[in-house]
Amino acid sequence: MISKKNNIFIRESVYNSLKRNITLGELKPGERLLEWELADRFRVSRTPIREAMRQLQSEGLVKVEPLKGATVTKLSVEEVKEIFWIRNVLESYSTELAVKNFGSREKEKLKEFRRLFNKYARSGDYLDWLETNVQFHLFIAKNSGNSNLHVLLRELRNRVHRYQFIAATSPDIIIRYTKEHEKIIEAALEGNPKLARKNMEKHLKSVHNILTDFLKKFPMM
Repeated sequence: MISKKNNIFIRESVYNSLKRNITLGELKPGERLLEWELADRFRVSRTPIREAMRQLQSEGLVKVEPLKGATVTKLSVEEVKEIFWIRNVLESYSTELAVKNFGSREKEKLKEFRRLFNKYARSGDYLDWLETNVQFHLFIAKNSGNSNLHVLLRELRNRVHRYQFIAATSPDIIIRYTKEHEKIIEAALEGNPKLARKNMEKHLKSVHNILTDFLKKFPMM
């Protein structure tokens, strides 16, 4: 008999794998997710598949319809614009709050982020760069001191991250984002919350423009 602990491990493993597949674009927007195929792929029963689907649905990554089943959520350009508008308002505010809270330990972490961004941009390690990017933005949100703000920003990021990954796998874009991060980090290290907020606003507008242009060119994504 499988223990409760093992059931939780299986469910989390399936959830994390599916989320990663969606985030990296291996499962495309609009693609159908068949329970029996996934159960066969992961060599598990359908129960952890259903549980993972429910969690992904709550995060806006999967859409489940009666009689039709589950598909990877597909966002329109307008929906992406709406999400980025909300995210810009909330994340720029969280940046200002975070900079006010940063101590010596947090500033050392920012320096480490800066080092990694430059390292991966030079080497062209897009996957590592993008993973560092996720951690950087969540680090700022977490240090805002507002747990609800942190959760909201994490959920909004989850909804559009897969599009960002697909759109950002270009040397020019990665270098551009790295320079924009540099300005945010420098303002934070200087202890200037207003400037850090302003630089975050500029950065998110830049990401928004690149992403929406990409989606207009490749509407089937």
